Amino acid sequence: MVLNTVQKFLERLGYIVRPGENAAWFRYDKHLRPFDIVAKADPTQKWIGIDIGLADPTRTGMLQSGEHYFKSGKAADRLCTKKHDWMRNAKRMHGGLKEPVDHKPVIFETTGSWGKSASDFLKPLIKECKELQMKLPSGKWTWAAQTYPAYLTQQISFHVSKFSAMAVLEGSRAILKARAARCSHL
Repeated sequence: MVLNTVQKFLERLGYIVRPGENAAWFRYDKHLRPFDIVAKADPTQKWIGIDIGLADPTRTGMLQSGEHYFKSGKAADRLCTKKHDWMRNAKRMHGGLKEPVDHKPVIFETTGSWGKSASDFLKPLIKECKELQMKLPSGKWTWAAQTYPAYLTQQISFHVSKFSAMAVLEGSRAILKARAARCSHL
C-alpha cells in the first residue's frame, strides 16, 4: 500500500510512472524485478527505479552484542545498503541494465521512522507539491491532514503501521498453527 501511495503521488505531480514490479531490465535475466515502480518527470530524463522497503529496528539477531534495538534510522540505512549491494551484484552477474536507471531504495521503518533514503526521496517531492499548492482529493481530508503533503505522510504512516500489524498477526497465526500441530501429535 505504501507503494500505491507513492505511485499516486508521483502521478499527481505529473511524473510518467510504470506501476508494478518491472521485469526485463537486466540483459541476461529477464525475470529479475529490481524496482517496484519506475518514474521520470519527463520523457527525456532517465528512469528513477524506486525500490520500496520496510526495515524492522527490533530485529535483535541483527544487533551488536549488548544492544536491544537499532537507533532510529539505522535499520533503514542497513536495508538501503543491502539493496544497493544487491543491485551492484545483480548488474555484475546479469549483464547490467538495458536502459539507464537511477536506483533509489526508499526505506521506511516499522516504527514509522523514515530512513534517510525515504526522506531524501520524498522531501523534494513534498516541497514541489506545496509549491504547486496541490489540493487533497475530494473527501480525503481528516482533522490532522488538511493539506496534500500532510495527507500523503499520514497515508504512508498508516500503511506502514498496517503492514507491520498484519505481519505480526500472520506470525502469531503461524505460531498457533505450529503449536496446534505439535499438540495433535501427542
